[in-house]
Amino acid sequence: MKIGNNISQMRIAQKIEKSFMAQELNIALEEYEAIERDERDITLSMLEAIARLLSLDVADLIMLNKPVTGIRNFFFNHNGNSGVNIHVQE
Repeated sequence: MKIGNNISQMRIAQKIEKSFMAQELNIALEEYEAIERDERDITLSMLEAIARLLSLDVADLIMLNKPVTGIRNFFFNHNGNSGVNIHVQE
Protein backbone atom coordinates (compact mmCIF):
# COMPACT_ATOMS: atom_id res chain seq x y z
CA MET A 1 0.00 0.00 0.00
CA LYS A 2 1.35 3.41 -0.94
CA ILE A 3 0.60 6.12 1.61
CA GLY A 4 3.63 8.38 1.28
CA ASN A 5 1.57 11.07 -0.42
CA ASN A 6 -0.95 11.01 2.44
CA ILE A 7 1.87 11.44 4.95
CA SER A 8 3.29 14.31 2.91
CA GLN A 9 -0.08 16.07 2.60
CA MET A 10 -0.75 15.94 6.32
CA ARG A 11 2.79 17.02 7.21
CA ILE A 12 2.55 20.02 4.88
CA ALA A 13 -0.93 20.93 6.21
CA GLN A 14 0.57 21.12 9.68
CA LYS A 15 3.63 23.09 8.53
CA ILE A 16 6.02 20.43 9.83
CA GLU A 17 9.44 20.19 8.20
CA LYS A 18 10.75 16.91 6.81
CA SER A 19 13.89 17.37 8.88
CA PHE A 20 11.82 17.52 12.09
CA MET A 21 10.01 14.30 11.15
CA ALA A 22 13.27 12.51 10.40
CA GLN A 23 14.85 13.69 13.64
CA GLU A 24 11.86 12.64 15.75
CA LEU A 25 11.73 9.24 14.00
CA ASN A 26 15.49 8.83 14.51
CA ILE A 27 16.14 8.20 10.81
CA ALA A 28 18.14 10.01 8.14
CA LEU A 29 16.39 12.77 6.20
CA GLU A 30 16.95 10.84 2.98
CA GLU A 31 15.21 7.81 4.46
CA TYR A 32 12.22 9.91 5.50
CA GLU A 33 12.01 11.50 2.05
CA ALA A 34 11.99 8.00 0.52
CA ILE A 35 8.99 7.15 2.72
CA GLU A 36 7.04 10.16 1.41
CA ARG A 37 7.95 9.21 -2.18
CA ASP A 38 6.76 5.62 -1.58
CA GLU A 39 10.24 4.34 -2.40
CA ARG A 40 10.61 2.57 0.93
CA ASP A 41 8.31 0.13 2.67
CA ILE A 42 7.70 0.96 6.30
CA THR A 43 6.83 -1.18 9.28
CA LEU A 44 3.61 -0.81 11.21
CA SER A 45 5.56 0.58 14.16
CA MET A 46 7.08 3.27 11.91
CA LEU A 47 3.64 4.10 10.51
CA GLU A 48 2.30 4.39 14.07
CA ALA A 49 5.17 6.72 15.00
CA ILE A 50 4.51 8.91 11.94
CA ALA A 51 0.79 9.04 12.71
CA ARG A 52 1.54 9.98 16.32
CA LEU A 53 3.81 12.85 15.19
CA LEU A 54 1.03 14.07 12.90
CA SER A 55 -1.60 13.69 15.67
CA LEU A 56 -3.56 11.20 13.57
CA ASP A 57 -4.67 7.60 13.74
CA VAL A 58 -2.99 5.14 11.39
CA ALA A 59 -6.39 4.59 9.76
CA ASP A 60 -6.64 8.30 8.94
CA LEU A 61 -3.32 8.17 7.09
CA ILE A 62 -4.38 5.09 5.17
CA MET A 63 -7.89 6.28 4.32
CA LEU A 64 -7.08 9.97 3.72
CA ASN A 65 -7.98 10.00 0.02
CA LYS A 66 -10.55 7.21 0.06
CA PRO A 67 -14.22 8.13 -0.32
CA VAL A 68 -16.01 8.05 3.01
CA THR A 69 -19.61 8.48 4.01
CA GLY A 70 -20.12 11.94 5.37
CA ILE A 71 -17.72 14.82 5.70
CA ARG A 72 -14.29 14.59 7.30
CA ASN A 73 -12.39 17.72 8.35
CA PHE A 74 -8.90 17.67 9.83
CA PHE A 75 -7.88 20.70 11.85
CA PHE A 76 -4.59 21.75 13.36
CA ASN A 77 -3.56 24.83 15.25
CA HIS A 78 -0.29 25.98 16.69
CA ASN A 79 -1.35 25.55 20.30
CA GLY A 80 -0.94 21.79 20.11
CA ASN A 81 -4.62 21.10 19.44
CA SER A 82 -5.73 18.90 16.57
CA GLY A 83 -8.59 16.63 15.72
CA VAL A 84 -10.99 15.24 13.19
CA ASN A 85 -14.58 16.33 12.73
CA ILE A 86 -16.77 13.74 11.06
CA HIS A 87 -20.33 14.57 10.07
CA VAL A 88 -22.31 11.66 8.69
CA GLN A 89 -25.29 12.61 6.58
CA GLU A 90 -28.14 10.15 6.43
